[in-house]
Amino acid sequence: ATWSDGVPITADDYRFTFWFFRTRYITAPWYNNWYESQYTGITKYSDHLISISIPELKPDTDSKVLELRPLPQHFYKEVGEDFLERYQWRFAPTTAAYVLKDEDLKKGRSVRLTRDPNWWAGDKKHWRYRFNVDNIHLMVIRDTAKVFEAFKRGDIDQFGLNLAEFWYEKLPETDPDVAAGYIERKWFFNARPRPPYGLWINTHQPLLGDQNIRLGIQHATHWQLVIDQFFRGDYGRLKTANDGYGPYSHPDIKARDFDIERAVAYFEAAGFNQRGPDGILERADGTRLAFTVSSGYEALKDVLTILKEEAAKAGIEFRVEVLDATAGWKKVQEKQHDIHFSAFGYALELYPRFWETFHSDNAYDKAFLDTGAINPDRKPKPQTNNLETLAIPQMDDWINQYRGESRADAMVTLAHKMSELHHDYASFVPGFYSGFFRLGHWRWIRYPEHFSYKHASGSQEYFVHWVDEAIKTQTLAAKDSGKTFPVQLQIFDQYREAP
Repeated sequence: ATWSDGVPITADDYRFTFWFFRTRYITAPWYNNWYESQYTGITKYSDHLISISIPELKPDTDSKVLELRPLPQHFYKEVGEDFLERYQWRFAPTTAAYVLKDEDLKKGRSVRLTRDPNWWAGDKKHWRYRFNVDNIHLMVIRDTAKVFEAFKRGDIDQFGLNLAEFWYEKLPETDPDVAAGYIERKWFFNARPRPPYGLWINTHQPLLGDQNIRLGIQHATHWQLVIDQFFRGDYGRLKTANDGYGPYSHPDIKARDFDIERAVAYFEAAGFNQRGPDGILERADGTRLAFTVSSGYEALKDVLTILKEEAAKAGIEFRVEVLDATAGWKKVQEKQHDIHFSAFGYALELYPRFWETFHSDNAYDKAFLDTGAINPDRKPKPQTNNLETLAIPQMDDWINQYRGESRADAMVTLAHKMSELHHDYASFVPGFYSGFFRLGHWRWIRYPEHFSYKHASGSQEYFVHWVDEAIKTQTLAAKDSGKTFPVQLQIFDQYREAP
């Protein structure tokens, strides 16, 4: 095995990886914690033989060790205090199929990846017949509508059709290019951990620390209407923040239904017992029941409009704030949000993680005093994934047990307890999940007969597609002459899960 620059990969690259991810030079606290807590050592026996030590046996020990990726020690020999500035625009040698040449990086505009003709794994059993295209051209197009226009022109070969708007309205079976067989459509049902789309409530903010208000928000949020109207009933209702992990996901918890009477009852318990002239609940001192709901999902802005209109019926005002993706994530990472509509992109793992999102270590700089009491001077910790500033001693204890536990059955029990506590705390309003992905592609993009794989998150994840240049020439000529091909709509539902 070699790096893309031809340098052999050795045990020293793996040893360097552990140093790299533990150093503070990289300004990556999550990686610092992961490599410090999940591994206890690495030993080199020869250039191609190492052993990895871990603090405890886990059900997924094999993947935790065997999926470790090395880093090119020879490339990072200049790592220091100026790491970010020195390396942010330098392409690191890789073990993968594609490389980035200096001339193919157009800052702020595009990136063009080129397949490495000398890729060491090209003929290996699990890698051959994949990564077939010679180049991948990634362009910055900031508006979804313009991306779709580029796809329809043929400038882009494929376009995701998960949103009902595109599947049913913008690219239906009656679309001229679809009806003529030039563009093909596919619908694939998968089975994997579900990204937790929902409302993440910042419990550090005024009023949102009140559990009655959070419970009221649960019942004032009409996700089912979003699913029925915006997603045309194709999506499902998320139950918890950790759905899709088999036995580790809680089997009985259900997301709370939209219920105006229950919502109002909880709000009244928090002192909001009179309606203002616009119907929004107020306290006797004039405090309005109003919060900013922010998001970085421009394509889903209509979702927030539906939630806002329905929440007003329960007497709560959602002030919608749609930011670009970068600004939205920056706001929530700095814990400046009230309520944020977002989701994490979960990797394919055996069991869910809780430390990142639910442990007080990631909520405050020092959440509790040595006595166990709440630290009155605590400040929210930025740049973590605890978006709720969740800090509960019992949750911390269970998370610590969970991280140190090696028995799968005990981990399942702990996972269920933590999901129950999180549900009761009501700081996350479960939204929706998509049990599938949909794709539109020009007919010269080809896929295997089975199209994709059970645990795939998207059509291009495993790079099993290829470009048939002969079919491309045929298709473009057919468009000019008016020749058509059979309509292609394929639905793959062999892995479809029961709702």
